[in-house]
Amino acid sequence: MPLVLDAAVPGCDAYVWSLPPVEPGVVRSWSYQNSMRSFQWRDGGIVKSRVAFASHRTPDSFFALLEAGASKGVLRPSSYSSFFHDRFHSPRPSGAARRAMGWLVPGGWEALLLPRGDYEGKWYRYDLRSAYLWALGAGLPDPTTYRHTDKFDKQYDGCYVIHCLPTPGAPYPYDRGGLWPVLRDEIELYGIRGRVLYGVTWSQMFPVDAMLKAIFDWPFWKEVGRAYWGRWAATAPLECSTYDTDGVRVKTWQMPATHCNPIWAHVILSRVRARLYEATRNARVARVYVDNVIVDRPLPEGDGLGSWRLEHEYGGLRISNLHRITSIGELPL
Repeated sequence: MPLVLDAAVPGCDAYVWSLPPVEPGVVRSWSYQNSMRSFQWRDGGIVKSRVAFASHRTPDSFFALLEAGASKGVLRPSSYSSFFHDRFHSPRPSGAARRAMGWLVPGGWEALLLPRGDYEGKWYRYDLRSAYLWALGAGLPDPTTYRHTDKFDKQYDGCYVIHCLPTPGAPYPYDRGGLWPVLRDEIELYGIRGRVLYGVTWSQMFPVDAMLKAIFDWPFWKEVGRAYWGRWAATAPLECSTYDTDGVRVKTWQMPATHCNPIWAHVILSRVRARLYEATRNARVARVYVDNVIVDRPLPEGDGLGSWRLEHEYGGLRISNLHRITSIGELPL
């Protein structure tokens, strides 16, 4: 059922758990990768999905979230990342750099590193505290200094599109090889070999103080800190459609992904993968999962961003699959 919001919250009309099929009365819709994200009634009013707000599922908490956004000019947020991007407008790379960056950003590292079965002894599951927010703190390349290159350039930091040979022991996707973007630091850290097709280099870093402020300024900064980087990886265009009075589509066009900066997204993800890789080099590792690792020995813990946090201890490990790992004798969830 729609959650109809009070008019006291400006710009917010209705959010629903799932958007219904287009029906008479809808004048416009917005979709991303064939999934409708919002639509507009002919008589006014925007209806959006609230599925992306997993930490604010109750009406009271969701209403408070929208009130907080409206108080700072963030109206009709589509996800937690809206609270970042509506207040910090990322610099746009040049047209040539954007065309060069039309690659697929590899996602998080998710892998079983031990075969299914039982393993004796104590095991520990850790996660990185606010991993993606920690990764931002080290800075990002300045898009105004992006330069295209047809070969590996040792003089500057850069991101290269490489036909990678499989690199045993390296994190995804370099363990399996293939055509991937690779940072200069990743080439050195993992020992990646392959054929360089081209790359984008940079000569200085972009200050991130304003970005951090746009995240920490919210009481729900942890949620924003997990989501802010996603739009930089979103290279597909947004699709907009209009409809006649019978709900029949009249016109469809695409709107470019103006927030897109795959290098920034790749830098953030690569730093998290590197932290997991560091943990795998000195311990026996059962699983890595995005910002989470299961190892056979304690890791140094801390309270700061990017520190390891112990989530669970296992008295003997039973591995059923990537998503089902329990203590021996414990019933799986």
